[in-house]
Amino acid sequence: MTGQRLLSTAAAAKYLDMSTRRLFDLTKYGSIAAKRDGRQVKYDVRELDRYADSLNDYEPRSHR
Repeated sequence: MTGQRLLSTAAAAKYLDMSTRRLFDLTKYGSIAAKRDGRQVKYDVRELDRYADSLNDYEPRSHR
């Protein structure tokens, strides 16, 4: 990223590698906090990192 702390919805979705729709839903249901800057919604990179860190690690099931 460019070192920006606040990202637009599109940039935040790209940062998390998800659609803007999914980001909107996660925000709507309180999983990711957003900030309002006038009429724009912005996402703090630290909040995006917190969300990513909260996700469970993927551990493939072994085939026996």
